[in-house]
Amino acid sequence: MNKKNIFRFKIVITTMIIAAVTIFVSPIVVNLANQFFPKYPFFAFILMVMLLTCLCSIIFIMKQTFHLLLSTKKDRLTSDNIVEKMNQIKHTSIFLSTLYTMLLPLSYILAEKDDAPGLILIFLVLLLLSLYIIKITLKKLKRNQVVD
Repeated sequence: MNKKNIFRFKIVITTMIIAAVTIFVSPIVVNLANQFFPKYPFFAFILMVMLLTCLCSIIFIMKQTFHLLLSTKKDRLTSDNIVEKMNQIKHTSIFLSTLYTMLLPLSYILAEKDDAPGLILIFLVLLLLSLYIIKITLKKLKRNQVVD
């Protein structure tokens, strides 16, 4: 297995892990929001929509990364194609960071009601982890483009 195949495998595994965590943790967070705010059902709905939107954004970023790697293998990659896909990844990353930043006040409200300050840290870790994964992915892509 060469480096690109290993990197593709890592992208697929990372996407599956993020999707699984989001799919299984989102209902728990939404149920917690419903418990503490029964008068405000829209709060849980907004929370669920934002979490699933974040998941879709992450999957889109990983899909674009995977397409970039497949294109380099088939030598169909032009500089315009690279710039276009990297810009799509960058804009989606900015969108994802904005969504997580918007989730931080909601997590504060939920943590204040539950008296669990660790909940804020969980959302903050999600924000920083997503930014870190995107940064590493882009750095490896740029390194692969320069080397190959």
